[in-house]
Amino acid sequence: MVRLSTVVFLVTVSVFLSCSDKNVDKVKIALADAQGETSPAAPGGVVIKDEGDSHSLLPAEEVSVEKLAAQARQERFIIARPGETIRLYQDWSGIPMEELKIINQDKLPAFGQKYILSLTASEFSDFERKREEYWTERKNEIYDKNDVKALEYIVKKNDTLDGISRRFEIPLWFLVMHNQAGDPYRLSPGTVLIVPTLSPKKAAEAKAEADADVPEADAKDVFPVIVKSGETVGLFAKWGQVGVEDIKRVNRQLPSIDKIRVGDTVNMPLTAKQFKRFQEMRKQYSTAPALPAPKAPAPRAPAPPGKVEPKQ
Repeated sequence: MVRLSTVVFLVTVSVFLSCSDKNVDKVKIALADAQGETSPAAPGGVVIKDEGDSHSLLPAEEVSVEKLAAQARQERFIIARPGETIRLYQDWSGIPMEELKIINQDKLPAFGQKYILSLTASEFSDFERKREEYWTERKNEIYDKNDVKALEYIVKKNDTLDGISRRFEIPLWFLVMHNQAGDPYRLSPGTVLIVPTLSPKKAAEAKAEADADVPEADAKDVFPVIVKSGETVGLFAKWGQVGVEDIKRVNRQLPSIDKIRVGDTVNMPLTAKQFKRFQEMRKQYSTAPALPAPKAPAPRAPAPPGKVEPKQ
């Protein structure tokens, strides 16, 4: 059996039993758990319970195909991300570790490979929510402790994501988060990747002071910026004094640069001076007072009786 606890599909059925001149007893179909008490079943696995049975009954009028489908557990496939373990899947899904091993034939999660979960629709939605919250928290921890600078890297023959991450001393999952690679084991030579390099905050601040007088004509770097509320790619282009197309070129990891959302990471191709000016203008924008709402015109007083108000 794929899952120790399975749910028997229900159908809305009303069966009326006629007993000479007696009241009609309505029979309802109830949920039966394979782990619970054995219940009498009709043909086809439908469990029937009368009104006096100790099982909790689901009113017939509340049963629908949509509800039954939502309650049914199905095998759902996910693609394992680097750093994900069977223990994490157990915590996010509530499925015991031993059961996960049975479902997946003793295979452990492997980056880029499919992994099977047996969940209802609502359970799977809850799994995905916990999964995203976990990785968002991990990403924020890195940004809080490090200065992150994104560099363009051209893939060479025999390069792998794992090898590139070890070369630049960054977590593999952090590298993957900044790139949408098709096959993690086969990178095409010439492909441009965004490599988010890390340096501790204190060292980064000292370097920023040393680079304060970098000439404007110096080569541009790629600076990652986390989108805040009210910000758009047009504002980023204005503050950085670069074209929107230049920004698009270094943000292949985003589905659409024109529809950035709060929390997205946008890479900005800027020189050190341009980035400094970008930060200043961004700060001014975030601290600027909101414009007051226009005042409504005061109502005109009615003309005194007998006096005609002149036309304007």
